[in-house]
Amino acid sequence: MPQSPCAERRREPRFLCEGHAEIEVPHIGLKLQGEIHDLSRSGCFIEAPTVNLERGTHVEVYFETRKICIRVAGNILVLRPRTGVGIAFLPMSPRIAWQIEMLVEELKALNGAPCPEKHEVNPTPEAAAE
Repeated sequence: MPQSPCAERRREPRFLCEGHAEIEVPHIGLKLQGEIHDLSRSGCFIEAPTVNLERGTHVEVYFETRKICIRVAGNILVLRPRTGVGIAFLPMSPRIAWQIEMLVEELKALNGAPCPEKHEVNPTPEAAAE
């Protein structure tokens, strides 16, 4: 049964954050600059209007927010043309997982409620075509 368009599709709540981000596609050496918009334990949204990568593309993401720098592997799950990409993190080391966990907890304490699902990580086929 399909989910309603208003149903929460994220595995984890995301919290607003700000900072520099870089998306690298390792197998072709492409690096794109952007800004991190939100973060959860399992993914993030990077505002990068020039990104034009396909869903499922394996990427390395480097971001800096709240004076913390993190590099993590992921896959692009959402592409919003002229806006950015939603990235789902791949399994990571316990140290990186702990750093992301602490950062999410800090953002949660600062922001309170999770940010609205403006950029879904698991869009419906119709939303993915937007």
